[in-house]
Amino acid sequence: MKVLIFSQCAQALDVVFAILGMTRTNWIFSFIQIGARLFVIFCSLRVYPDFNGAVMVLLAWSLADIIRFGYYFFKDMKNQPYFIKWLRYSAFIVLYPLGMIYEWYALYCSKDAFFEGKPLFSLPTSLGKIVYMVLIFMTPFLFLMLYTHMFRQRKKTLRAVQKRD
Repeated sequence: MKVLIFSQCAQALDVVFAILGMTRTNWIFSFIQIGARLFVIFCSLRVYPDFNGAVMVLLAWSLADIIRFGYYFFKDMKNQPYFIKWLRYSAFIVLYPLGMIYEWYALYCSKDAFFEGKPLFSLPTSLGKIVYMVLIFMTPFLFLMLYTHMFRQRKKTLRAVQKRD
């Protein structure tokens, strides 16, 4: 669990690097994605270590990160096979919904923490319920925002490769 917490917290540097202009990543999209991961870790997995969706959400995150970092590796080496680029901009079609479903499920499972003030939540019960309701209804909209952004990126990137070839 400590390695998971460290690795996901370290990804918050993606947001910092984007804000500082060190990467071309959109910091808002990174913030949403990393924020969702940190929420799942700190508000679901730590409060409910037996969360039965943990394997699926961690699998989706891990595959997405392996593909993303593989893409960046080959891009930096200036020897990027088309398959790697295609995988980077296609795997999200399956991995994003998979991750979102289990992240939303984790939010649902952490309902008691919001409603009963379990550890990690020092919110008054009424405020905890409001925060929970906002999160449960915002999650699908944030997902759609990220998902459509990735489709636009996919179209732009893969079209540029096809025109060049």
